[in-house]
Amino acid sequence: MIYPHRENMRTKKTSREYSRIKEELTYFENSVYRPFTEALSAINFNAGNTADFERAAQVIDEYYQEVEGFERRHRIKSQSKFRSTILEELNTHLFIRHPMVVALELKFYNKNIYAGLKLSNDASPTVITKDVDFCIGKTFPLSIGETSIDLNIPLVCVECKTYLDATMYNEVSFSNKQLRNANPDASLYVIMERNEVAEEKIIASRTDTPLNEMFVVRGSDQKLSGAALFEYYREIDDKLNSIGHVRHIKTPGRLLNLYK
Repeated sequence: MIYPHRENMRTKKTSREYSRIKEELTYFENSVYRPFTEALSAINFNAGNTADFERAAQVIDEYYQEVEGFERRHRIKSQSKFRSTILEELNTHLFIRHPMVVALELKFYNKNIYAGLKLSNDASPTVITKDVDFCIGKTFPLSIGETSIDLNIPLVCVECKTYLDATMYNEVSFSNKQLRNANPDASLYVIMERNEVAEEKIIASRTDTPLNEMFVVRGSDQKLSGAALFEYYREIDDKLNSIGHVRHIKTPGRLLNLYK
């Protein structure tokens, strides 16, 4: 399982820029981060209980305040991704105990996600991979001739953003088209704290975006929305629960969107 916020914190202790606050980071991890993760672990996330997501939103917001205060006191730059990795790690807490994740022994990734194959200069196969912020999938070995390759096949891929503007939206769409072409059955999402993409651009892109959906989880009152977290969880819960369902094209009826 991946815990990118925790890893970011621990990496800072040995970095040249932040080793000066090694003791403060250790204290923060033990006294603030650990209680935060314990509080999330005590919540039994499921698609039938919205109250749990309201409680989770409160816990997460309180932790954001602690992180932001720590950043200000110790002059931690936003580029170091100390704060932004919270949303990435939240996915692990949301889905680590999901029944399908447990039953099928699914894995969480953020690197080397399968995005296609190509031939190298000597005509041997080379795997194209993409890094994403969060992915639920499974690794399968593939042998082509004398070459053995491990493929991290995605079921769900998520990009996590503090905010999304038009340029970032274009980049996310382009990157996810590669994943969509290589993995037609994968479900692709963006979760963000706030949206800065114009409504007109979002509407115009609906017909050709590779994304299944985008979720904004912070309201105009700057508080994390438990209701939005619940909708996000329920969407991915539906996708995970559909794994293994036999889907046949039946006519008369739908040909492309068989999930609907």
